[in-house]
Amino acid sequence: TSHNIVGRSVALCVSKNCQLQELSLDELRSINPIFDKDVYEFLRVENAIQKFCSYGSTRAECVASQLEYWITKLNINRVKAH
Repeated sequence: TSHNIVGRSVALCVSKNCQLQELSLDELRSINPIFDKDVYEFLRVENAIQKFCSYGSTRAECVASQLEYWITKLNINRVKAH
């Protein structure tokens, strides 16, 4: 399962005292052959933030939506930038 793959990947990082993006492709493939060279694009923090969108997530569109909701709900007047 994906949960198992992530758990084993994190465990390897803990044992090596490194971060996921610091594992070699061979190390990742030793956990599961599904890993390909594009895995590193998904391990970048910016990309991880943009890929994840659910209620309360940090994706820009989700944050903007929550800001708009609370500005309206709290009846906050916006100050225009000059």
